[in-house]
Amino acid sequence: MTTNTGNLVLAVALTWSSGMSAMETKSPTKTDTRSINHYDLDLPASYSLRDISPPMMDFVLYEIDKVGRTDEKLVLYFGSAPSFPALKWSTPAIKRSKGRASITEFPYSQKERQMEGLVSVTGLMYHGRDSPFSYVHYIATGLDERDARDFEEIVESIRVERPTIDRKDCR
Repeated sequence: MTTNTGNLVLAVALTWSSGMSAMETKSPTKTDTRSINHYDLDLPASYSLRDISPPMMDFVLYEIDKVGRTDEKLVLYFGSAPSFPALKWSTPAIKRSKGRASITEFPYSQKERQMEGLVSVTGLMYHGRDSPFSYVHYIATGLDERDARDFEEIVESIRVERPTIDRKDCR
C-alpha cells in the first residue's frame, strides 16, 4: 500500500466488488450495520472498520480488515473523483447495474490475488447540492479466496440508506 499524495485515493484504496458469484460460501452470521454518509454496510463481527481519511479532503477513506490481522485490507473510497482502475488487470472489467447504481468491477482474481470495483450512484443530494460522495471505489490486494469472499460480501452489502443529507443530519 503506497501513500503518495497525488494518488492517495487509489493507492490506499483496496476493494469494492459486488455480485462475485464464483464463491458460494456463507459469511459469518453476526454482523453490525455501519453508516458512512449516504451508505450503510454490513460488517461481520470478526472485521473492523477504521476511518483513514486525510484531514480537510472532499472524500473519505475507510479501511476494513479482520480483527487481529492487518495483512489483507479492503479500502473503500467515498468521493466524486476516483482514479479507476488503480490496479493493473489482465482481464476486462465487468459492468452491471443494481438499483440506482452502475457498477464496474474486476472480480477477485486468484492469479492476481486482488479485486477492485467502482460504484457510481445517481441522485444523491448533500446540503442541497449534488453529493460529493456519489462514487464508491473499493480495492483489495494480496487476498486468498476466503478473504476475497468475505470482502465481496461486505461490498455487496453496501446500500444507499440516506439519498439526501441535510445540515440537520450531520453529527
